[in-house]
Amino acid sequence: MSETVEELFQMHADAIHSFAWYMLGSRASAEDVVQETFLRAVRALSTVRDPGNYRAWLWSIARRYISDVRRRDGRRKEHLSSELRASETANGSRNLTAIELRESLLALPRPYREVVLLRIVKDLSTEDTAIILGWSQAKVRSTLHRALKVLRLDLQESMP
Repeated sequence: MSETVEELFQMHADAIHSFAWYMLGSRASAEDVVQETFLRAVRALSTVRDPGNYRAWLWSIARRYISDVRRRDGRRKEHLSSELRASETANGSRNLTAIELRESLLALPRPYREVVLLRIVKDLSTEDTAIILGWSQAKVRSTLHRALKVLRLDLQESMP
């Protein structure tokens, strides 16, 4: 059992961390999400119905915990963390495209942001994304289409 958790951690911890960082806007919060996700996974490992799909199960745990954190913190709108601003290079230049993309992602409504992060950034299948979000595959596809449309418009408006 501990081998399974170790393997799951090795395979998914970094991806869950970056997903949580995009959802919460803080590296520290993202680290907490990873830790809590795997603690919850250890406690519930014996209850997994489909051992062949640990990935979707683990991502569901992470997503629910992120929702708990956001609700607990009372966040309605995320802001760029100081860490992102600190990611400027030593000579003061920065990658405006990455910052603008992150701002645009953070500005998306939560369902849009989740589906974009899972399908595009994390490259999960439509089926796994549907399981994680508790949606039908058709809803995943249509929501992704709408989200990308909004994201594209936002990025076009921010370009000089």
